Amino acid sequence: MPLDVAAVWAEVNRIATTSRRVRAVLGDLRLASLDATGVMLEGSALAVSAARAVQSELAGAFQQACGRTISISLRAAESSEGAGGHGVENALRAPASAEDMRKHPLVTAAEELFGARLVRVDARQGGQS
Repeated sequence: MPLDVAAVWAEVNRIATTSRRVRAVLGDLRLASLDATGVMLEGSALAVSAARAVQSELAGAFQQACGRTISISLRAAESSEGAGGHGVENALRAPASAEDMRKHPLVTAAEELFGARLVRVDARQGGQS
């Protein structure tokens, strides 16, 4: 029986409303493909990294939406940035923006757990860890 991709995606997003972390991650991902056994989610390198942190929760949401085990695959979207077409590599090296940090799963988890709020993001000084 074929899956209704739009209905599954809508249901996964509905299920995600119970977890701020999963909801934040899903907001930065795109459903690239879905079949009876697996789903391919695509997003920026940062979004894919964040999704890996909650991959088991994503799998659970898809399992609940589809009624069967669904494997999760994550792929960084190709970007047209740069003359050499190395947008993903540039994104991995580029410093994260304050907005990217607000969406990071560890930040959203701290906000949820401690009632915290991100106030500012300071760039790391060269040579310091």
